[in-house]
Amino acid sequence: MRYMEENNKQAGLDPEAKTEKLEAMPADQGQADATEKLSATEIPADKPKVAKMETAERRIEKSLAKQGVEHGEGDVHDALIPLYERYELTGAAPTQEAFAEACRNQSVGQHVKDMPKDPFHPTGKRNALIAAGCVAAAAIIIAGGAFAYSQLTKPAEPSHTTPSTATVQQKEDGKVSVKVNCDGWNADTSTPIVVSVYSGDVKDTLTSTDENTVAPDPLFTKEVEAGVETDLDDIKDNGTYTIAVTGSPILDDGTIFDLPEPQVVDFDTAKGASVEITLIAKAADQVTEADIAAAQAAAVASGADAEKVSAKASNATNKAASAQGGTVASGTANAATKSNANKTGTTIPSSNNNQGSNTGSSTGNTTQTHQHNWVPQTTTAHHDAVYKTETSYIHHDAVYETRTVSVCVTCGAENPSLQHSKNHALNGQSDQVREVEKKVLVKNAYDEPVTKQVLVSAAYDETVTTGYKCSDCGATKSN
Repeated sequence: MRYMEENNKQAGLDPEAKTEKLEAMPADQGQADATEKLSATEIPADKPKVAKMETAERRIEKSLAKQGVEHGEGDVHDALIPLYERYELTGAAPTQEAFAEACRNQSVGQHVKDMPKDPFHPTGKRNALIAAGCVAAAAIIIAGGAFAYSQLTKPAEPSHTTPSTATVQQKEDGKVSVKVNCDGWNADTSTPIVVSVYSGDVKDTLTSTDENTVAPDPLFTKEVEAGVETDLDDIKDNGTYTIAVTGSPILDDGTIFDLPEPQVVDFDTAKGASVEITLIAKAADQVTEADIAAAQAAAVASGADAEKVSAKASNATNKAASAQGGTVASGTANAATKSNANKTGTTIPSSNNNQGSNTGSSTGNTTQTHQHNWVPQTTTAHHDAVYKTETSYIHHDAVYETRTVSVCVTCGAENPSLQHSKNHALNGQSDQVREVEKKVLVKNAYDEPVTKQVLVSAAYDETVTTGYKCSDCGATKSN
């Protein structure tokens, strides 16, 4: 069964990063001179558990992308380095407020400070909140499926399930890789295939059905593609590790797979290991309530859409009920599947339940139907100011000037020429000229057009709802 990531073992920072001076960090984070001279004996031995730096970075980047916060390539990474360096040296856990102070991009810092889920929390604890409202999903689906098929009188012929297998081979490249074969699996229509990695040899603990046995949290989990060899790069320290698929993927038609035993590998820098796991589909008449609930819890814990997972779990219940004559055996849960179910709220039948109990009966697994708590997901849309062009006119009057002009006394001609006067003399007429003042038009009247921009509506920011997300189980829906 899939677990959410949790750093029970905090990976160290790059050795070069540890040697950098802490005074480069913001002074108000309180780690400058006090930690610079901290001796090895003064460093806390019981540091609080926090998410690894790459995990915190991935969560922050995902949240920034979802909300459309623009930022530079190194804004998040550069702000995380001093926080985790201080954690390594002093045991002071990174906080959202400290990130906001260390981040050079104020928008990114404010966004992280306001994140509802702390990106520095160990993943196992965080994912306990992702699907807290999914407690009822498995039980209701199982009950509904059993009721739908309760009238069937002839069960399908029983079939045999070939056990799934897992093998480990040594390899010399100094890496640990895993390959999971799963016929029929599709990334778009099936629930995820999740590999969990544990510290030490915990095979017996994971597979124990003792009610008092509690499975450890994994060092990390990793989603893998069926048939693709994937390097488990987070395994870096020499030691013994347990690798397991603790929850079956569910195909779109409700197919559930048999799970092999966890595999124990020894790792050092000179010797790696290749783990190959082949999942075999479990015969429908052998699928139990515990199988379905464990598979559902693993998928929800991985962050898959809870409603879509519920639909596939319902298909698995119907398929099993049909093969088992309207009832689905309750089955038993091991420590790993019970631990993961506790994180998601999914009900897994107790090992004390009768194997042939009807899923529609009241056997102590009764849960309340999950009610989504839809929280609006919003973004800010900016609207620019709107203007229109208007034209008006400015009138300019005609321009006149008073000027002195010569006027011919005989004919009234203005400013007569010498020849004009001679012509009058030849005709026996007087050629006298007198000076008079006269208003003269210098410039005609006209209207001058003037255009201007007139504000129609001012600029404003509008909060737009883009969809809704359930705060309890993470399900989403559009407007």
